[in-house]
Amino acid sequence: MTEVVEQRPVRAEDRASSLVRGAALGLSWVTRHLDAFIPWEDDQVSLASLKRLGDLSFPCAYLHAWQTSAFCARLPLAQHLPRWEALLLRCCEDRRFLDAALADPEEGLYRMQLYGWLRVMGYRSARCEDVLRQLWKRGCTPRSVGALHCLWKAGYVRKEPDWAALCREHVLSREVVVDSLDVRTTYRVTHALFYATDFGNQALPLPRAEADRVAGVVERLLHRYHQRGKWDVVGELLINLVCLGRHGSALYDRALRAFTGARLPGGAIPMNRDFEQEFHAAEGRMPDSEVFRWCHHPTLVDVVHCAAALRPR
Repeated sequence: MTEVVEQRPVRAEDRASSLVRGAALGLSWVTRHLDAFIPWEDDQVSLASLKRLGDLSFPCAYLHAWQTSAFCARLPLAQHLPRWEALLLRCCEDRRFLDAALADPEEGLYRMQLYGWLRVMGYRSARCEDVLRQLWKRGCTPRSVGALHCLWKAGYVRKEPDWAALCREHVLSREVVVDSLDVRTTYRVTHALFYATDFGNQALPLPRAEADRVAGVVERLLHRYHQRGKWDVVGELLINLVCLGRHGSALYDRALRAFTGARLPGGAIPMNRDFEQEFHAAEGRMPDSEVFRWCHHPTLVDVVHCAAALRPR
């Protein structure tokens, strides 16, 4: 007969210390790999390479805003964010970045999100503003909720988007099929909640009954992807529970232990259990480029989770 070991609740101070330690490891890993985020490939700027830069600029903007808050006082943000921001500025001011946005009006606003997040951090560029004006004159509109969210945060969209409608469309409408959602659709759920809560800066704009149902969707997804070892998705769902104020459960603690337990030597979090096992089987012979490919996004997710979870409940 298998003995069931009951996990003790995590003490608040122990959890805070673990979050600070995890954030420090993740911040250091990202800083050591900053050059890998640079999007120039044979003098071309592909959408895939710009996505890497977006993966960095989006969390950088929130960490920049939080760094003066008391709950982030223990994090070494001042050691790392200036270097992140310097790289983002260098890329944003490169003519190849602006030429790529103008050459592809259909995706122009998506490509300009890097500047949008820098604008959130207080940066202004006459050249970038001119490129955006040209794109708008050509009739460009945001093609994704993420681009709309960025434009709103940057001050280009004056009326706050209808986040309640977004939650109903991307989260509550999938409640009855939540146990069969694929990874791609699950990311739509997690991102909708990032935007609707502004990463925990505002309450979910739904009545309590609907907010409870949203939390139920997130918890069911977390239970499923925790078991499957999909660490990147698990990290985003953990952030969702923090932003919803629902991170005091045993499920959250179990998933967080598994998520942080997957951390690789050096501080990175792997995308999933498969890559985690591959990395350990390689015994240190895994190329850095491959480690970056499979670890940069979940490691950034880990840093954001650590910072957000330190906010007082």
